[in-house]
Amino acid sequence: MAEAQFGRSTQTDSGSTRHARLPFQFFGSGSEYFGIWIVNVLLTVLTIGIYSAWAKVRNKRYFNGQTELDGFRFDYHARPVQILKGRIIVIVVLIVMAILNQLHPILAVAVLVFYAVALPWVIIRGLRFNANMTSYRNLRFHFEDTKWRAFKANILWPFLATLSLGLLMPFASRANVRFLGNGHRFGQSRFSADPKLKPFYQALGVAMAILIAATALAALGAYTTFSRVTLIDPNNTDPAAFLAFLFQAVVFVPFYLAFFVASAAYAALARNAAFNVLALEGGHEFRSTVSVGSYCWIIVTNLILTIATIGLFIPWAKVRIARYLADNTTMLAKGDLDRFVEDQTDDRGVASGEFLDIEGIDFGF
Repeated sequence: MAEAQFGRSTQTDSGSTRHARLPFQFFGSGSEYFGIWIVNVLLTVLTIGIYSAWAKVRNKRYFNGQTELDGFRFDYHARPVQILKGRIIVIVVLIVMAILNQLHPILAVAVLVFYAVALPWVIIRGLRFNANMTSYRNLRFHFEDTKWRAFKANILWPFLATLSLGLLMPFASRANVRFLGNGHRFGQSRFSADPKLKPFYQALGVAMAILIAATALAALGAYTTFSRVTLIDPNNTDPAAFLAFLFQAVVFVPFYLAFFVASAAYAALARNAAFNVLALEGGHEFRSTVSVGSYCWIIVTNLILTIATIGLFIPWAKVRIARYLADNTTMLAKGDLDRFVEDQTDDRGVASGEFLDIEGIDFGF
């Protein structure tokens, strides 16, 4: 019974090597998380944002603690004070940068340069903190990469993708997957990820097809609307103005929704492309089987229900996404995972985790 639940009984061939198929599982519920979420929101408002650090820790611990792999759950070890310190530093720096930006154009350029130089360091620091504060079977994760790769993945390629109106987005996605995948480590073993561009461009093609279809429908709606205006009274501009406003409300809202769906479709396929090349040193591999239709349905219904409930559906929305992603993520473990975890444990990993528990500061939000 236990082996069936945790996926130990399923074996698959990967080349000439036998792998155990270990599915991820998420056991959280929307009603249970709602109690945590509503307290977090109320206390964050009452403390003018100060409690947000405690809220982040409670959220992380809940979602990590409800995520299971091979019968063991993940954990999160950060202390709220660490996160609060980081946020205070970030807020002070942003205020100073905003003031300097208004004083003189030269200072504005200096602020921009400082931002471009400092952001990669902040990103690496935040990823390192969150990795070291996360554990599986009492073994910590780690993150280490260069500032140049952080700059390329988080500033350069996204900027070029924006300039190209999205045509270079696959390059930005691949750079981000390489940065995150190759930078993380579990115990002493490194993760690796080197995806091809083709799956990301296929994802972009699906997203573009959705947008093109939405644009065609919007054009048809515009033609139909203004044709009716002319038929009603070509000499009266008032009905035209009213129907033009109605056109924007009726046609552009679905168009914006289509853009939202296209983004979700790209995210789903990009996730598959990333996880299907992700590997952990020792021959362990990962698979993602997220469906565009199912994922977009969850995203869209989450949005509609969140708006309809004035935000109260947010806990259920987050749980739905977490459960769906876990249900569609699998680890192909080479050999006995128990033995692998035991081999990763050493004094260096423990010392690193304890040091960051004391000295670590989270600069991320």
